[in-house]
Amino acid sequence: MKLQKIHLTSISGHFGEVLGRDNRKTINLPPPSTIIGILKVIYDNDINDFVFGYLFSSLGKYKDDATIYKATNKGYLRKKGIITTDCKYVEYHTDCKLIIYTNIGKDVKINYPICMGKSGNLARVHLPIKDIILIEKEGQGFNQFTPKNIGKGVIKPTNLVTKYNPILDAYDHQVAHLRLNKMFNYDKYYDVEEKQIIFLWHYKDGEVEAYD
Repeated sequence: MKLQKIHLTSISGHFGEVLGRDNRKTINLPPPSTIIGILKVIYDNDINDFVFGYLFSSLGKYKDDATIYKATNKGYLRKKGIITTDCKYVEYHTDCKLIIYTNIGKDVKINYPICMGKSGNLARVHLPIKDIILIEKEGQGFNQFTPKNIGKGVIKPTNLVTKYNPILDAYDHQVAHLRLNKMFNYDKYYDVEEKQIIFLWHYKDGEVEAYD
């Protein structure tokens, strides 16, 4: 299968836990929604009906102390006239590398900053974007999300698609239970350069499913 292979790097990255509330922990790799968002910045916000897969790695994680301000629709919560706050931490990946595979094939149109997940974690796209052939071959994939019937990793609620809701002034999330596999076996889409399987997903009309 012929795809484009996009290399990105960043000093830091954060991919929030779907069920995270207080301390802002990061999962070990970006969810599909993050990859879709990055592709929309690289190409065009209106892209639709495309295939994508990805690999992510970092040198480690660190925690950054943060002050959390509690707010309601009436403004910040106050107790005896003082804004109520909490001291929490935000967890980040450091020295991130992200490889995205896609069949979009359009001209690059980067009109907005690319972030490695959380706003402020600026990322760099390494040009030119090159073509690659993923071959039909049995092999192993590492550190990737797959459907529940593939691999033996931990099943996690994972964000597939994020869409802004202007009525609520917030983001709606399409969440599914996926396996976060440290290693899995599969028989398609092998990258000879990376020496592993690339699990592919299909995005169309705001929905994400495994690509067969």
